[in-house]
Amino acid sequence: MKVSVIVPIYNVEAYLEACLGSIVKQTLQDIEIILVNDGSTDGSLTIAERFAMNDSRIKLISQKNSGQAAARNVGIREAQGDYIVFIDSDDWIESDMLEVLYHNIEQEKSDFVQCRFEFDNLQKGTKVVYGREFEPLVMYGREILEDAMMVKNILVAPVIKMYSRKFLIDNNLFFESGIVNEDTLYAIVVASCAKKVSFVNRVFYHAIEREGSTSRASYQRLCSHMIIALDKARVYLEAKGVFGAIEELFKARYVKSVLYNLMQMSQRLPYEEYRNIWQWNMDNSLYKCYNKMSIRKNLPLPHRVMARLSVYPGLFYKSVKLLNLLSFRMH
Repeated sequence: MKVSVIVPIYNVEAYLEACLGSIVKQTLQDIEIILVNDGSTDGSLTIAERFAMNDSRIKLISQKNSGQAAARNVGIREAQGDYIVFIDSDDWIESDMLEVLYHNIEQEKSDFVQCRFEFDNLQKGTKVVYGREFEPLVMYGREILEDAMMVKNILVAPVIKMYSRKFLIDNNLFFESGIVNEDTLYAIVVASCAKKVSFVNRVFYHAIEREGSTSRASYQRLCSHMIIALDKARVYLEAKGVFGAIEELFKARYVKSVLYNLMQMSQRLPYEEYRNIWQWNMDNSLYKCYNKMSIRKNLPLPHRVMARLSVYPGLFYKSVKLLNLLSFRMH
């Protein structure tokens, strides 16, 4: 079997039909589709069962709600394909995504191949392609970790990649359960193990942006879990003996990740709530320690500017609101 497609499912009945429809219609037919129902309480399981009844390539597994990381790990252990792809159950993919990525990874013999993606906002009717075209199209050795650390070409999202199953199993590459920032940790750990990575400059993956209110408590958890993920990444890299070579980049990534959370919060929270979580980040992370010129120089110019402004919560909050009005995205 060529490819195993792993889809964790949790309460996505409004989106699951489009997601699964895009997978079963792939031009690459020699695939298995592993659906992991993670304790859904809506109509998601009924939709998944209907698809499974109509397509023998689908294997449906149900478990108690354990989180996306645990569901993905179940899929990895069940997978029989030479390669593995993760798809989020509220997103969809272009019909030739698997075929193009499969031929690339077969030809390049890379540990994983990555494509491009776009954000589709159904309520606003907007579509925004993320980032820029990849350059170079093949990457080797230590440059893989250095690139992934700064999220230049190698992006965090596992859903835009096709992985060699042997590479994942041989390196014991499973997702960390219990944190909401498991993708951040996974991307760094995977990059530290990879010897060759390839890229395809086509937009194959459509990430659905859902409008909704996120509470202060949710953002507090997001911030604390980001710090946990980065701390775990540091411990892993130290154990591999590679941390010293990329320490400055790691500190810059730390600043970039916390900065991203601060920007997200300032877009969505009232100022007083934002100010409280801003203070929590200043008091409970290494952001203030790392946010200095010698570290910021490793960041792109917009990030350097916003990181400098971030020490002034009111000015930073207003600046982000203005950037949002101008539809300016920082990648």
